[in-house]
Amino acid sequence: MPAISDALKGGYHAGKWVTSLQFSHTKNEITVWQPEIDGVNNLTYRSQNLKWLNTLALTNSWSSGITRWWELQANATGLYQVAQAGAVQYSLQFHQWGLNVDMTNSIRLPRDFSVEITASFQSTTRSGIAVYLPAGSLNGGIQKKFGIKGTVRLALDDILNTNNWRIKTYIQEKNLDSYFDYSFHNRFIRLTYSRNFGNNKLKAVKLLSGSEEERRRVNN
Repeated sequence: MPAISDALKGGYHAGKWVTSLQFSHTKNEITVWQPEIDGVNNLTYRSQNLKWLNTLALTNSWSSGITRWWELQANATGLYQVAQAGAVQYSLQFHQWGLNVDMTNSIRLPRDFSVEITASFQSTTRSGIAVYLPAGSLNGGIQKKFGIKGTVRLALDDILNTNNWRIKTYIQEKNLDSYFDYSFHNRFIRLTYSRNFGNNKLKAVKLLSGSEEERRRVNN
């Protein structure tokens, strides 16, 4: 069943700080990894529709040059959600507070080296009758430029191995207590070299659209 959402949003921008407040009401919200128990106590997970989901979100984004060589970008979103589960087995209402934070540090070093460190955190989040436990990720990379044409990059993903889905569902009156741990991605270390073979002295060629070309002919 498709979901239909109505939303109202207001924002404010001051320098490098942006904030917004949004409220949304979604009918038939689609949720994944919903546990179900059949007549012989077999547990399965599948997508289901909620009856509705209300979300109030406050988002703040900020970027700043801490020094001439260090730039910081940060985003934080606070959530309050109320959901009405629509499954026949679990016609229940839930409330949940949540926080999502993302941060990127870009550092320029001598001799054309640079470092980027990113971090993300998601607090406990409800998805229908299931609860996603806190998760986060720490990533890093370093690069070295060789003039204006060559670049070597070394990147490390999910350094602490903490970016996985841990799903907990506990409904006492339905005798349901389940835990699901899913690592949905591979950690990696990636070494790449890129080189620009173009002529940097060539001027850019401006491409005209069909309407622009037609106007030029008419004016002439």
